Amino acid sequence: MTWVMNLPDQSLGYILADAGYDVKYDFDHDEAFWDFNWHDMARDDLPSMIYYILNQTKQTQIGYVGHFQGTMIGFAEFGSLTHIKSPLKYLFNTPTNPEEVWHTLFGYKDFLSSSYIIKWLAKHACGNVILNPLIYENILFLICGP
Repeated sequence: MTWVMNLPDQSLGYILADAGYDVKYDFDHDEAFWDFNWHDMARDDLPSMIYYILNQTKQTQIGYVGHFQGTMIGFAEFGSLTHIKSPLKYLFNTPTNPEEVWHTLFGYKDFLSSSYIIKWLAKHACGNVILNPLIYENILFLICGP
């Protein structure tokens, strides 16, 4: 969402694209495309992306920046690399499935799609401005970043 709310010079996607990096975003997929989980992304997608970048840049190492999903799959994959020392001694999952909770609250496939809670918030909270607008700005900042 930050790439929509920020100016182009404040949005990582635009900054990287303007600098010539390969940045992609696409909506043209069927239901089977979305049938994956965190483990699939960590096991299959992340190594593919890393090796693609290494091949394209002819570098031997890259810096990794993850935001929300990127951080999650990074932890999942990097935690399985036993030859690398990690500052993390132990990771555990929460008692409930956070992915299910997220999809229930905010929708599936899109960030802030037309889920019930988003429609309710738009109508009753943001639409009536029952709170100080700065509160909405801070909530979006916490969810999306600067």
